[in-house]
This record gives sequence, structure tokens and C-alpha cells, in this order.
Amino acid sequence: MSLIKINLKKILKEKKMTLKELSELTGISTTSLGALANGKSNGIQFNTLEKVLIALEIDIEELIKNVNSIFSLRLVPTNVQEHILDQTLYRFHYTLVGHDLDTNQSEELPISVNIVSTNNAIRKVNLFSYEPLQEDSEKSYLALNLCGGNSSLLKALDFLIVHDVNTNNRLQQGSLDDLYLFDYSLISIGKYLDGFRTTLLGNDTSEPLLDFIEYVADPGIDEIIFDEDNKFECINVFL
Repeated sequence: MSLIKINLKKILKEKKMTLKELSELTGISTTSLGALANGKSNGIQFNTLEKVLIALEIDIEELIKNVNSIFSLRLVPTNVQEHILDQTLYRFHYTLVGHDLDTNQSEELPISVNIVSTNNAIRKVNLFSYEPLQEDSEKSYLALNLCGGNSSLLKALDFLIVHDVNTNNRLQQGSLDDLYLFDYSLISIGKYLDGFRTTLLGNDTSEPLLDFIEYVADPGIDEIIFDEDNKFECINVFL
């Protein structure tokens, strides 16, 4: 989750200024400034913030930083229905499990996706269309990020599903030459989410997920985790 970090201690150290000196410049008590510097303040008023910025001659972006938590993501198949229509339409149901490494709290979010597979003159094309999230899950942190169009989370979800589909050979005669298209427009409850992405997996890799992530190079995707047997375990994403 997004957290607010106040860099007052660091800035004072860089400027070789004490809390007492800052207090004299701003008229704010050393107790209040100390609480702000140590992250103990319950809130900060605009006029207080303005005085500190003016006294230190800095911009607000230098004083206040957004720090995102790292979520460890994995996908658990819950009910796989294959070949709904002439072996071209598939519907898969998963549970997206997100573990906040900072708070040690976990969330589970049901995910359903329809896949339409067609063949053109060059390769198979797979269109992944996400179904709307369940209404009772709309307030979860993962759901809020998905519905808000968090690109890193959406891409990580794509990676996880493609990895599951390829690893378990869920699409008949699937190939690493396949083209994958992802439609996010209906995943958000009650509104249209503008999102559509296309990617192509290379046929020279033994690990589709790794090639997929390297291809996109999303800075919001922090790390790929493997178990002791060097098998893929989860993706860590900044949220």
C-alpha cells in the first residue's frame, strides 16, 4: 500500500540544521517538528508545511515521498473449464493471492478470464478478456488497484495467467509463437476501464514468464521469485 514518508531528518542533516534552528525560522515548536521528523505526527496542516518548505528552501516533492509496499503475487487455479465452444472458447477461474511483505497481511481475489483462440495465416491468436470482479471484493486493495488501472498489477496478472496456461498446456496445441491480447475493459465493476495490450512470446525461451517480463520491462515489477528447485514461485510488485 502507498505510504507517506517525511524526509525532514535527512534534509536537516544535509543542510546541517537543527530542529531548534528550524523552529526559530518557522515559529513551529520543536515538539511538533520532532514529531513530524520522526513520523509520529497525526497530520500536517498546509500552513505548517508551507513554513517548513520556505525555511528549508525546498519543494514539496523533496520533503514528502510516496513509498509503495511490495506485494508478492501468485495465482491459484480454482475451476478450469476448457473447450466451452468448439475448442476455441475457454473460461478459467483463479484466485489471485497477494501478500503484503511490509504488513505480513494477505488478500485473496477471485479472477475469471475468458479466452478466445483463433488461427491466422501466421500463428494462433489468444484474446484474454477479464470478467467483472465480484461485487463483494471491490473494496479489497488488490481490487482497487485493478479497477484503478494499475498497469504493473495488470501486467503481472497477465504474466501469471499466461504462465499457468503454458505450463499446464491448458490451450490445445498452444505454442510459444502464440500472440496474446489482453482486454481489461470489463474487469472494473460498474465502469469501463480503458485498457488493451498485445504481446508476443518468443519461441527461443524455455521460461515464457521470464521472457514476457523482460519484454515489457515494467519498473513496477520488482522481482521474480523461485523456489529451491528453481521453479517459478511468485512475482513481487510495487503497489
